[in-house]
Amino acid sequence: MTAPVVERCDPRERAEEILGLFNREGRSQFQAAFDRVYRPRAEQGLRSWIGTADGETVMHISVSPVRFRSGTRTLTAGIMGDLMVAEAQRDFWAPVRLLRTVVADLKRDGAIDFLLTTTTSEAESVFRAGGFKPYGLLRRFVAPLYRPWLGLAAVRGGLARTRAIEGQEPAPGRMQCLGLRGLWRPDANPDFYRTRFSRSEYMDAIWLDVQDRGGEVRGHALLSRHLSGNEIGLSDVLLSDSMDLASAAHAAARWALAKKFGKLVISALTESRATPELIRAGFVPRAIRSSMLALSMREAPPAEEIFLNGFPLSSW
Repeated sequence: MTAPVVERCDPRERAEEILGLFNREGRSQFQAAFDRVYRPRAEQGLRSWIGTADGETVMHISVSPVRFRSGTRTLTAGIMGDLMVAEAQRDFWAPVRLLRTVVADLKRDGAIDFLLTTTTSEAESVFRAGGFKPYGLLRRFVAPLYRPWLGLAAVRGGLARTRAIEGQEPAPGRMQCLGLRGLWRPDANPDFYRTRFSRSEYMDAIWLDVQDRGGEVRGHALLSRHLSGNEIGLSDVLLSDSMDLASAAHAAARWALAKKFGKLVISALTESRATPELIRAGFVPRAIRSSMLALSMREAPPAEEIFLNGFPLSSW
């Protein structure tokens, strides 16, 4: 078996080869993700690494740069995705060499502060051999949309009186002024949000304005209707320092209840300080979705100091 030659590329220029690999491995649905995500994000720095053997592309992985912000500080993460290895090359060391080449290239470039990936149990050992370390667990949280349940959560959590009303996508300048108090979070970017819809899980986006008891807009919540079932997702929250996450999430849940949804769901990093705020708003922890691994090149925020959910992580 010939050892693959690994190279970095603009995925738009090697689309036929990359899509051919996914098609041969029975993942033809990747075509939709490629068109929706890879083509626009390549303009913002997304790159693929491919391995070629005997004239055929046999391995692929991508890295998408995402800026994280906390106050005035910024760090750039590389979100890794879509690791695919042809069955004939699945000898453990071939994908490890692919990962090590990616890491070496990015270290030479010096533009990425840390790498993040979610992974299956089968692939975790490959990432660990490539230098990644456990970062946390991405878990599903569900808020049952029953008026008594949400009322009890408001009392127990001492939540501020808030209201969510349907609004418009915030202007880019306003997005950049909002965050989550004391936490690192992916920088809000309208172009990035648009690559998330429509997709296998999310149908469309609904922006809510979150108001305080005086009617002032103190932040925004992004909800996403799911393609099946009677649930809706809490995809992102952008808040001023005067609004806490629990109260904003609870306002979004009450809006979803009024619209006759049965559940409000979010995948969140278990170790984050943001997660108890979700529980305070009435969310209940459910199944673990995946492990998250990280590799720090210069600096990575501690898991407890980052707000990270499943929305920005997967291209599918």
